Amino acid sequence: MDNRSDHSTSPTPRSGTPRSVRLPDVLQDPSGRPASCRPLFNAVLLGRRRRSLAALCLVLGIALLGSRCYSASTDRLIAAIHQVETSGRLGPIKGDGGRALGPLQIHRAYWIDSRVPGRYEDVARLDYAKRVFLAYMRRYCPEALASGDFETIARIHNGGPRGRHKQATLGYWRAVNRHLQRKTSK
Repeated sequence: MDNRSDHSTSPTPRSGTPRSVRLPDVLQDPSGRPASCRPLFNAVLLGRRRRSLAALCLVLGIALLGSRCYSASTDRLIAAIHQVETSGRLGPIKGDGGRALGPLQIHRAYWIDSRVPGRYEDVARLDYAKRVFLAYMRRYCPEALASGDFETIARIHNGGPRGRHKQATLGYWRAVNRHLQRKTSK
């Protein structure tokens, strides 16, 4: 005996016309017809899409505005660091016994920590070295970068992520600060 001939368990008979199926009251509209889930689904889905889009816009806005907010003020700091590190010279300048490279004297570990795509040798270019510098600071001292705390930024550049706490970075900060003072007095 073939069980498929029994239509009692099938919502659609073989004739192709739908059978009347009693749905729970929650899934029926007031007229008794089955309610469509599509409006609810669309509202939830569109709500999620809107929230996701809003979150994406917020993140991109912060990233774009944030980079502009501290680029003008940090340009002065980067110029002072550039003077202290290499007397303003450009190119593949090696320092610190050959362990640092470029106008900002960036070490390989610093470059790796910055997570900026490219090659380590690219830090010889000032524009790339600035990107590495800013990425490193965004990672290790975003609050100092946002507030313009040049001492903390300079000391971290010189002494690594915990450089702000190292006694050895105070002399470096004083040298950078002297260059900052010269630039503001001109």
